[in-house]
Amino acid sequence: PGVLVVTPLRLEDGSTVLVNRGHLPSYRLDRATRKEVPTWVRVRGVLEEGEIPNLVGKYARLKNRPDKKQYLYLLADELAENANARNHEECAQALVTAIDVLYEDDFKAGYRRQLPFTMKHKEDYLLFWADEHTHFNYAMQWFGMGTLFMVMTFYKFVEVYRWRF
Repeated sequence: PGVLVVTPLRLEDGSTVLVNRGHLPSYRLDRATRKEVPTWVRVRGVLEEGEIPNLVGKYARLKNRPDKKQYLYLLADELAENANARNHEECAQALVTAIDVLYEDDFKAGYRRQLPFTMKHKEDYLLFWADEHTHFNYAMQWFGMGTLFMVMTFYKFVEVYRWRF
């Protein structure tokens, strides 16, 4: 249990980008357990449009509630409403899913601080959802179902043929 943390990141020119910082466990929700110093950071990530809400969107019971800052789906346009972004239209286009965050102070000091968030890794984006093992399993599943359907159809034709003659 926990939450995904999406934070507006202010750039040097004053514009804002939404950054999905990752999963924060429920025991770290209290700000006292995760001290953050406002400083310059370098963020490496993947630019994404956000999630696709379920197909029954307007009829679903579970919806994003921007008025209470509760979101079930990461929709950039709804997240941008509460970000107080000067560039609201650009900010509502996409969000950055962080894969690496480096604080400027840490860079100068030569060490990395431990982050309270569990972020996606670069390797997660490099893996194709249907690698050779998954693809082989799907191919065998469909081949098996096709063969079974063909045998059942052939059996039915033979059975009906026997009734007539």
